[in-house]
Amino acid sequence: MSVGKIKAFEVSAGNWNTYVERVNMYFKANNIKEELQLPTLIAVMGEEAYELLSNLTSPKKPGDMSYEDVIKIMSEHIEPKPSFMAERYRLRQRRQGDKETVAQYLTDLKKLAKHCEFSTTLEENLRDQFVCGLKNDTIRQRLFAETKLTYTRAVQLALSLEAAEKDAAMVERPSVSEKGDAPERGETVHALTSWQPRGGNGVNKVICAVCGRYKELFSGGLGRFSGGKATLRVREGATPVFCRARPLPYALRDRVEAELDEMLRCGVIEPVDTSEWATPLVPVRKADGGLRICADYKVTLNPALLIDRKGAIWNWNERCEKSFKSIKKLLVSAEVLSHYDPNKQLTLTTDASSRGISGVLTQPGDRSDAGGARERLELYEELGCVMWGHRVVTPDGCRDRVLSVLHESHMGIVKTKAFARSYVWWPGIDEAVERTCRECSVFAAEAEAPARHAPCPWSWPARQWTRVPQPEPVEHTDDAIFGRADTPMAISTPQRSHQGRPSTASGASPGLSRAADARSGIPQASPK
Repeated sequence: MSVGKIKAFEVSAGNWNTYVERVNMYFKANNIKEELQLPTLIAVMGEEAYELLSNLTSPKKPGDMSYEDVIKIMSEHIEPKPSFMAERYRLRQRRQGDKETVAQYLTDLKKLAKHCEFSTTLEENLRDQFVCGLKNDTIRQRLFAETKLTYTRAVQLALSLEAAEKDAAMVERPSVSEKGDAPERGETVHALTSWQPRGGNGVNKVICAVCGRYKELFSGGLGRFSGGKATLRVREGATPVFCRARPLPYALRDRVEAELDEMLRCGVIEPVDTSEWATPLVPVRKADGGLRICADYKVTLNPALLIDRKGAIWNWNERCEKSFKSIKKLLVSAEVLSHYDPNKQLTLTTDASSRGISGVLTQPGDRSDAGGARERLELYEELGCVMWGHRVVTPDGCRDRVLSVLHESHMGIVKTKAFARSYVWWPGIDEAVERTCRECSVFAAEAEAPARHAPCPWSWPARQWTRVPQPEPVEHTDDAIFGRADTPMAISTPQRSHQGRPSTASGASPGLSRAADARSGIPQASPK
C-alpha cells in the first residue's frame, strides 16, 4: 500500500518546484526505484501537464528522456529564473502591512529573498529589511537600541514585544458595567470604578475610557469622513474631460498596481464601468520609500469647478501679512536666486497662459534652487549605487557608455529620452540624449531634408543699358567680354539680350565705350 497521494499538477495556478519536492518525498516514502520515477511522474502529473511536457520535448517523447531532464525543462518553462536585481528591489520595498503580524511579515520576506542570491549574507540582509520595515515604531526603536543585533535575536525580540503588547492591551481593557443596563445603539458602557489600572493613576482611567468609547478614532487603518456627502459643482455648460492614462516607468508599475489595490480594499476608490471624466495619476515617492498616488486634477476638473464665494469677505490680517513677507523672503533667498555671473551664458525660459506670460533667467551650473535642493534630499544608496527615486544616478565616466546603449536601437530623440528617464538620471540628461541622436550618421541620413530656400530673382530693369550691381568683386577670366567686377551689364528688355560694356581697364580703347553709349544711352545703376 502506497503512502500518500499525488494529485495532478495545475499548470495555470500550481507551483512546479513545490510539486516536484512533494513528488520526490513520495518516491522516497514508497521506495520507488530510479528507473520507475519518470513513468510514475508522467502517470500522476495529469493530462494538461503531460501535453505541455510533450510540446516542450518535441520531437522527442517524454518517456525517452531522463527524469532530471524532464524536471529541468518544465522548471525553465513554468518558473524561469527571475532577475536577482529585480527580486532584491522587491525585497527592499517590502513593508509590514497594517493588519499583518510579525510572523506573517517575516514569512513573506523569506519568500522574497529566495531568488535574491545573497549567499552568505542572507541573514544580514533579512535582518536589515525586517527591522526597517516594521510598522510598530516602539518595536523598531527597541531593536535599534541593540548593539550587536543578529537576525535570530531581532526575530525573537520582535515576536516577544508584539505578544507583550497584545497581552498588555487585553489586561488594560476596561470592564463592562455590572449594573445590568443594556447598552444603547450598540455602544459599550464602561464602569470606570470597576477597573484599576497599574499604579492607580486616575488619568489613565479617563484616557482608557475615552479610547474605549471612541475606539474607531484610535484604531489602525485609514480614517473616513462621516459628516455628510461632499458635492462638487461645475460651471454651466462645462465639457467633461477624459484624459488617457499616462505611461508609467517599468520600475514603478508593480508598486502602483499594489497601491491601487490597497486603496480599493480601503474603500478610497471603487471601480466603474464608464465615466465622462478621467484624470491621469501622478505617483509620488514618499520619504519612507512608499508611494503616494495623486491625481492631476488641474488638467481636468479644476478648470471647470464652480467655486461658491457668495458672501465671502476678504480680510487682509496680520497672518496674511506675515505669510506674504515670508514668501518674499524665500523668493530672494540663496536657495532660489543666485548672483549674476557676466562670464556665463544666460538662458531665458518662458511660459504663457491665457492671462499672462512669465519668464525665468538662468545660467549654467545654477543648482541652488529649490528643485536642486529637493533632488539632493531624495538621493539615497541602494546596493552601492546612488539612486534618485527609481533611477540610477550615472557618474561622469559612465555617461558616454550609457548614451551609446540607449541610442543603439535608433528609436529617435523622443522615445530615447522617455526610455532613459525610466532607468538613469544625471543633470542635463535630456540635452545629452538630443546631442547624441543628432550626431548619429543614421539619424542624419533618415532625417527630413531642410526646407528649400525660395529663389530670389533680380528685379527686371525699366530701361536698357542698366548697371546691375554685384555684391562682391569677382574676377572673370575673359575681361574682354565681361570686364571687371564693376562692369555694367547691358540688358535689352524687348529682345531679352545681354551685352557686356567694354572694359575700362588700362589699354582698352575709349572709342568702344563711346560707341556703346551712343547706341544705348548712358548707363544707369539699378537699385540694390
